[in-house]
This record gives sequence, C-alpha cells and structure tokens, in this order.
Amino acid sequence: MSISITLGAIIGATMGGTEVTPDLQARLEAAEARIAELAATQNADWMTEQRSEQIRGLVQDVLSDADTRASLQGSGATAGYNNGFFVQSADGKWSMTINGVFQERVAYLSGTGVDAAGNDSNWGFESTRTLLNFSGTIAGSAYYNMRMGWSPYGSGSDNNAGLQWAYGGFDLSDTMTVQIGRQKYDVMRSYIVNAEHQMSIERAMSAGAWATSNITNGIKLMVDQDNFRGNVMLSNQATAGSANGNFAANVDGWAVSARGEFLMEGDWSQFDAIGSGNGESTGMMVGIGASSMGDLDLGAGAFDAWNLTGDLSYDADGWSAMIALTTGEQAAVNGDQWGATVELGYWLSDTNQLYTTWDYLDRDAGDNMNLWNLGVAHHVSGNTKLSVELGYALDNPATLLNGVNANRWSGNGENDWNLTCQLQVSF
Repeated sequence: MSISITLGAIIGATMGGTEVTPDLQARLEAAEARIAELAATQNADWMTEQRSEQIRGLVQDVLSDADTRASLQGSGATAGYNNGFFVQSADGKWSMTINGVFQERVAYLSGTGVDAAGNDSNWGFESTRTLLNFSGTIAGSAYYNMRMGWSPYGSGSDNNAGLQWAYGGFDLSDTMTVQIGRQKYDVMRSYIVNAEHQMSIERAMSAGAWATSNITNGIKLMVDQDNFRGNVMLSNQATAGSANGNFAANVDGWAVSARGEFLMEGDWSQFDAIGSGNGESTGMMVGIGASSMGDLDLGAGAFDAWNLTGDLSYDADGWSAMIALTTGEQAAVNGDQWGATVELGYWLSDTNQLYTTWDYLDRDAGDNMNLWNLGVAHHVSGNTKLSVELGYALDNPATLLNGVNANRWSGNGENDWNLTCQLQVSF
C-alpha cells in the first residue's frame, strides 16, 4: 500500500464529520504536499536500487573484459603508431615496430636497342619495391632490425628479393655499440640512406658501381656522440653468397670498411634522408668513408679492391644540397675509377619539391656514365609522395648500369632518355 493511501485513510478516520476550517485546510494541503514528496522519494529509491543492480552487472562485465585484455597484453602492454606501428611491454623493455614501403612506377624509355627485341622505346608499369621492416628492443639491453623485400630486380644493392638484412646489437657504453649480422657497408652516403628516404626516385646510380653498395655479413663497432658518429666493420667480401651464405662461401675473402661523420650545424635527424624537409632549419654534415677488400673476385680474377669517399650535405630553409666524390679500384678489368654525385632540392610550396641530380663515373677502361635528372615530388602527406622525373644520359650508361642491375636504363647508345612517375607510400 502506498504512503498516500495509508495516510489518507488515517486522516479520514480521524476527522469523521468535523467541519473543515481554513487553518485545517492549510494543514491538509501541507500534509498532501509532504505525502507527494515522500511518495516520489519512495519511487526514486526503488528506481535507484534497480539501476544500481544494472550498473553493478555492467561493471562486472567491464572488469572481466579488462582482466582478459591484460592477460593477453602481458600486464599493461601498449600499442599504437609512432613512426611505425608498434607494440611494447609496459616497461618499454620489449618492443616491436613495423614499417612498410610500397613503390609503384610507370616508365617510358627511349634509346637504341632498349630491350631484347631491339626496340628503340619501351614503357610499362612495375612494382619496384615492396618492403616490410621489423625493429625493436629485447629485454631493454639489446635491439634488432630485419627487412624483407620483393622486387623485379632480384640482386644487387638493396633490391634483393627475400631477406635484405637482419642484425642485432647492444650497447658497450653510453656512446659505443656493437652490431652483428647481415647488414650494409656504411661507407657511401647515397647507399646508407634507405630507398624510401631518397629525394629523387632512385638513389645515385654511380653508387652501384662500388662494392660497398652491397649487403654483407660481419661485425660492426659504432660510435655516436653529439657532433661525431662513425663505424668500423670487419666482414665478408662483397661477392655472391657473402651476405647470407654459409661461412665457406666467403672463400678467403675479407673486407674492412669504415666511415666517420661530423655534424657542423643542426641535428643528426636532418640527415636521415637526402634532401631537406619543408621549413627545416639549417644543418651541415661532412662524411668520409673507406674500404679495403682482399682477394675480391667479381668474375675477372681475384684482386685487392678499395675505395675512398667524401661527401658534404647542407640543409637550409627551403633548399638542400649534397655533393659526393669517390675514387678507388673495384674491378680489375676497369682499373681505377672515380665518380661524382650532386643532388639539389628546392621547395616550391608546402607540398611540392623541385630537385635535380647529376651522376658521373669515369673509368680507366670500359664505359663511363654521365646522367642528369630533373624531377618534381608532390608530397600528398608525410607518408605518401608522387614523383615525376625526366632522366637524360649524356654518355652511354647501358653496359655499366646493367652490370649493377640498375633500372630505367637499358639502351645501347648515347642520348637515351626516360620519363618516370612513381607513387611511394611508407609507414
């Protein structure tokens, strides 16, 4: 029975036939108001109790789900995106970052005998590179880095199909690290910078004419300080099978390589890529690299190969420049050789970058190379870039470039040219 019905019955029985006076009427109205208030409170309490039961059930469901997720994540693991998709333990000691690169091209080549059928022109689409990179930390005391790649260019440089590199390392001190495994020769700047961080569509072609533009297997000691960083590596020689073959595939070959970089202005992150970012502050870096390889056999008999390279990189607000010179002996049949690379970039707007490159290689014997490129890169976002590039060969590059599996050049005469458009997506 409700409060209002009960109190109404009591009042009726009490008053009987008594005459209702103004004072009594006022008291009755006050009582009715109080009765209504008590009735509302009674109903609210009933609703509150029902709602509490529902909320308690919901909270139990949420807590149960949270316990399940915590057990799957390893007690507080986190995930997200920060220069790559990552997952890591709560203390950050265990982690994995996943990066990817996709390059799709359409190219037109005009020259003399550009294909096996002897045509003077050819064009087509290709998926130049599809890459997956995995890196991270192990127990907070070591790190790893591995990359898989798929490409129609199955050998040479970093176009290898399948495994490209796989190495690990750990710190010896605050500034010194040791790195072991399948990795790059860190000698020439154009090759050190990954394909996705080049300003032009392709890295300098002349870089492929040196044995240090390869993957090898060895041990590398690295130093990283405020204004200096460098490395020295003892590794297999740069021949087929030296990167991922068994130890016997190295025969008697060996290689010693080294590089030092001096930061004159700016910060190191500016030079992780060739070319400046839009609005980037002024920065300058000088690099010197060298290598020596014993009993190197590239198909023309064993010999001792070497190279010495130097480069200057300068970034400013809106433009950039990179100049590199390299000399040495890399093939017994060609004798000594030297090369030069110049890359200039200028931001036309917030999203469009104009660039030009000149690539030259001179040999004592065999073909020389003299290439010029002019291009525009439209940066759709920080991870997507659409580039259009015109290339022109002042000297016949075919024999040399085909020898290092370079793409876009396959003619047999001078004055060959190509027009290439590339979409690059990276994350």
